[in-house]
Amino acid sequence: MTKKLNHFNFDNEEHIAWLQGYLSKRHDHLFTLAPYLDIGNIFSVQAHIPKTERFDKLVSALEKNAEGRELWRQLYGAWHKKKKRDSNNRIKSYSFELDVAIKSKLNFLSKGSTIKDTLEKLITGVYQEEKNIIKNNKQIKLNNLTAIQLETLKFELDKEKERVKYLSSILEE
Repeated sequence: MTKKLNHFNFDNEEHIAWLQGYLSKRHDHLFTLAPYLDIGNIFSVQAHIPKTERFDKLVSALEKNAEGRELWRQLYGAWHKKKKRDSNNRIKSYSFELDVAIKSKLNFLSKGSTIKDTLEKLITGVYQEEKNIIKNNKQIKLNNLTAIQLETLKFELDKEKERVKYLSSILEE
């Protein structure tokens, strides 16, 4: 017995479009497994037959041999991945190459955590450090400006004190 596509809604146009796109990419395989179906238009052909029934016919045809079951397994897995990605749009999947020595160091740093968790902690830590450096640099610049302004004010005050002394000496005469 084949698993159902969880949360698949035959009345949802996006779901239907995804399924048609997925099936049409595998048209050659499906045509040999279920030649009576027009895969490109599986949900518009035979409009008098409900979409779910037409889909069930396809699934039944796929269950009849190993290649069909493998195709169903792939479709089921692809749908499951799509739903998982759609449900959590904050998380994206990434694939990249990593030097073997760096991977070894990453494993060492992970200390039993997953690579994903370790990378997130490292990136978050470095990001926070950079933000702190930027904040500190701004504070240093502000302190430097304040020091310059203070020196300027001291200089002006000294000039005014000299002027007051001069004026006081004139008044005393």
